[in-house]
Amino acid sequence: LEEMVMQHEGFVMKDGVWTNWQKFKPFKECDLVVLDIQDGRGKYLGLTGSLVCGFIDGTIVANVGGMTYEERVAMDESCIGRVCEVKYQYVGSKGRLRHPTFVRWRDDKLPENCTDAQIYPM
Repeated sequence: LEEMVMQHEGFVMKDGVWTNWQKFKPFKECDLVVLDIQDGRGKYLGLTGSLVCGFIDGTIVANVGGMTYEERVAMDESCIGRVCEVKYQYVGSKGRLRHPTFVRWRDDKLPENCTDAQIYPM
């Protein structure tokens, strides 16, 4: 079942009543290097909007959001080069992560360990 779940975007379950539908969308996780920070807009004006993340070779694979207000306030240019854990739904056709969300900082990981082998297994 786990292999089947990872090959699909998700599942919809229903009990025969049109109002009782439930969606299940599995997420995967990987560690990425913060390559740049984008400024926030709208309600995040003056804060961190998203983290431009990728691999140690400079390949950008995600604009990561999903941080709390407190995390956005604490983030600045010193975060560039740090490793963060990101959850995502799947890899899109152009190699970008779909629906990437910030999970936590990984100070126990080195940027050199953030390679494409995490999301493109051989």
